[in-house]
Amino acid sequence: MEDQIKETLRLVYSSGRPMPAHFTQNGDRNQSFCIDFEPLTKDDDEAMASEAWGSTSDFLSVDKCGDEILDKSQFNMVTKVGEDMMVGAFILAKLNGGSLMTEIKRAIIDDTIETFKNKVNNADQVLAGKQVNRYFDHCMEYGHGRATS
Repeated sequence: MEDQIKETLRLVYSSGRPMPAHFTQNGDRNQSFCIDFEPLTKDDDEAMASEAWGSTSDFLSVDKCGDEILDKSQFNMVTKVGEDMMVGAFILAKLNGGSLMTEIKRAIIDDTIETFKNKVNNADQVLAGKQVNRYFDHCMEYGHGRATS
């Protein structure tokens, strides 16, 4: 099982995309995670890239009650993590590791905290936020569902 997590993380982090997948082209793919994984079709790539970006407003919008407010660097970090979780859940499901979703989520968050702790204010607190985690859960459910449908 640990091999499935390692392989999933290797694939997720193999992408060299400098921008969100929604704005990244790769060959004939208008929206792409730029990950070389045969089960990830053009349709899957483009649907997930669109969903990860498009659903941010459903989960990360500012509420009149004072919910979490993200600055631009925090928003960009959260969006990247949501994309990584979505495609990670897709890959893990295709590797028959559907029971490891909690572990892949934790691994991606831990890696992101380490990567962004000196680049984004309060990275660890932002990634622990309620709205942010609702977004992450949505991304993971969408990626897993896309892989298993």
